[in-house]
Amino acid sequence: MPVLGERKVASVHFGDMGSLHERITASGRPVRANRVLSVASKMFALSLKPMAGEDAPWRDAAQGNPCRGIERNREEGRERFFSSAELAALSDALAEHDTPAADCLRLLMLTGCRPGEAMRATWAEFDEPGYWSKPSAHTKQRKVHRVPLSPAACELVDKLRRKRADDEFVFPGRIKGRPLRELRGVWAAVTRAAGLDGSLVYTLRHSFASVGAGGGLSLQLVGKLLGHTVARTAEKYSHLADDPLREAAAKIGAVIAGAGRPDENIVPISRRGG
Repeated sequence: MPVLGERKVASVHFGDMGSLHERITASGRPVRANRVLSVASKMFALSLKPMAGEDAPWRDAAQGNPCRGIERNREEGRERFFSSAELAALSDALAEHDTPAADCLRLLMLTGCRPGEAMRATWAEFDEPGYWSKPSAHTKQRKVHRVPLSPAACELVDKLRRKRADDEFVFPGRIKGRPLRELRGVWAAVTRAAGLDGSLVYTLRHSFASVGAGGGLSLQLVGKLLGHTVARTAEKYSHLADDPLREAAAKIGAVIAGAGRPDENIVPISRRGG
C-alpha cells in the first residue's frame, strides 16, 4: 500500500511493480520481495481474463502482466531437516495433544505428505489396506498418487478410523461436514514445547525425505514416495544420499591408514594372496 496506494488494477504498470520489488529488497528481505512479486504476478494474470459473473477482465490483454520481466533476487537453497533427536522431541510434544490437528501432524511425520493432502483426506482414500490413494484434486501434480504406508502409519490410520469412523474426513474440522482448515495453533504449541520455535510444518516433509535419502534409498524412490513427478525435484536431497557412502569410505580409509599401527584397535588388512 505505501508504494502502490489505492490504485485501479488497470493503472498499475511495470515500473510500479519494479519499484515495489526493489523497495522490499532494500529493506533487507530479498526472499520476501520475490514472494510478493510471485503472488502479485498470479493476481495480475487472473485480472487479464473475466472471472465468473464478470463481463470483462480488470485489465486489458494489451496491458499484460506488469510483473513479467522483473528480475528476481537470487536465492540460496536452504533445506531444514529435523534431526532424530528433534523428531523424538516433536513426538513427545504431540503425545500431549489429542485433536484432529495433532493427529494430522502425526500422519505428516510418518508419510512426508503435503499438509493439504492430509487435511482434506477422506476415509475412502484408505480403503485399500496398506495404501493411501490420494485423488488428483488433492495432489500438486494433479494425478492420483497411490503410496504405500509404513506399519507405523497403518497403525495410526487404523487407530483414527476407530475413533472417527463416523466422519467423512480423516481429520474433521470444527464445522460439521468440513475438513480441518489449519494446523498453526497446535504446531506452534508443539514446536514451542520441543524447543523448535519458528520451525515450519513443511519441514516434516523434508525430514521424511532426508531420513530416506540418508538411509541409502535412491532419490527416485524418495521422490515417488513424496509424489514428485519430475526427477530433479528430489535432487535437493542428493547430498544426504551420499552419507552412507561417506561413512563407508571413512571406515575403509581408517583401516588402510591404521594398518600396522599398534594400540589402535584396528584390524590390519591381510597380506596373504598378494
